[in-house]
Parts: sequence; C-alpha cells; structure tokens
Amino acid sequence: MGGLTHQMLNVEWHTAGTTRLTLCIGRYALKFARSRRGRDGNRRERLEWDRATPERREMLCPILWTAPFGLVNVMRRAVSLTREQQLELLDNDGFPDWDYMPGGPRDPFEHKESDWGYLDGRLVSLDYAGGSRGD
Repeated sequence: MGGLTHQMLNVEWHTAGTTRLTLCIGRYALKFARSRRGRDGNRRERLEWDRATPERREMLCPILWTAPFGLVNVMRRAVSLTREQQLELLDNDGFPDWDYMPGGPRDPFEHKESDWGYLDGRLVSLDYAGGSRGD
C-alpha cells in the first residue's frame, strides 16, 4: 500500500457497570452515563481529577474531557488488573494510599479488580467516583 501502515483499533465494550457503560477504542476509554447516577459519577470523577494534587493524579487514570451534564467522560485507556494481580495487591497492601484532606473524600475508590489498571507502568484507579465519602 505504498508505505501506509494500517493498524486495527482495539475496541471493547464493558457493560458490567450499574451506572455507566465503558467503550474502549484504541488509546481511549469513554464512560457513558446510563442514568442520573451515572452522570453524577462522571461529574464526581471530573471533580476529583480537577482538585487532585500532582501526587494524587499519579494514582488516577487521567480524564481528558467531560461532556456537559456528565454524559460522557473521555479518559486514557489502561490495562485492567487481573484477579490474581488484585489479590496480590490486597495481600501486600499494594494499593496506593489516598491521604485524607478536609472537605474531600477519604477514599474515592474501591479495590475491585475492574476499578484498577496499569497505565504507563503505574497502577491507577479507573473508577474514582465512589468509595467512602468525606465530610
């Protein structure tokens, strides 16, 4: 083809979430809200990303864009944890510590395998809309 390289896009649907659907296309993950709760989740993630310190951003999957009303979050695509990786992280206290700050969440994520992955060689939270809420 005259030096042109055709590369197939890796596309996956993740439909297990109760409030959001995730469409992964190439290097991007698009989180579509299923309902008002899903829109709230997208907005909470955006808020956490926007107010995160540089140290906290290191443990969050980056949000690149959020549609109005929280309809969609566009994020970098990470490689999800396997069950074995999740269990090893739990056994070895390997999940990052989220230092509590007044007015913010105590821990905006859960330690489920589907909520974590690897991006650029580091462990990042893929879903930080939930977890324990702060004051």
